[in-house]
Amino acid sequence: MVTTYLSDRLREQTQAHHQALEKAIIPFIRNIRSTDDYAALLLIFYTYFGGVELLIDEALDSESMSDYPQRRKAAALLNDLGVLNVTVQPLADGNVLPEIKNNLQALGAMYVMEGSTLGGIHIRKMIGDRLPQLTADAFTFFNGYGNDTQEMWQKFKMNVDAAATSRADEEIIIAAANDMFIRFGEWIRTSEKRERS
Repeated sequence: MVTTYLSDRLREQTQAHHQALEKAIIPFIRNIRSTDDYAALLLIFYTYFGGVELLIDEALDSESMSDYPQRRKAAALLNDLGVLNVTVQPLADGNVLPEIKNNLQALGAMYVMEGSTLGGIHIRKMIGDRLPQLTADAFTFFNGYGNDTQEMWQKFKMNVDAAATSRADEEIIIAAANDMFIRFGEWIRTSEKRERS
């Protein structure tokens, strides 16, 4: 009998929304031509991920993700914005954020945020090629966990697989991940419109 892990189902059942999010963010990255452009990208991530993390802080069961403090993204984003001397904007809140009221929904949202570390190294290279004047300390967020990125991703998937004890649990996590993909994509598109106006 073949065992299907939740992390495999997550990848399959969030693929469409994941691809839609990539379609929203990749043009933004490709259009980066200055440090101001890069700062705008960092602010999109910081304002949204920072808002989501406040909800995760309240809902996550630390036993299901004991290394959560290491996985928080807002601090890395704040570091990069500080290197660029950028004034921080208020965090997203209210209806633009996904619903995160329990541990399972927190894990679903984290699936999206942790997944962002996998593509971060490629994004760092794209931006670094365009802005060679930027030093390594301006890429804390997109550097992910450095050489430990793959290991941290595998550990995250194992923790998510262990946290779901029923099919109903799995469906909650999958729905939360899709909600996060959709809402973050909307945040990116709205932010781009604000940039152009």
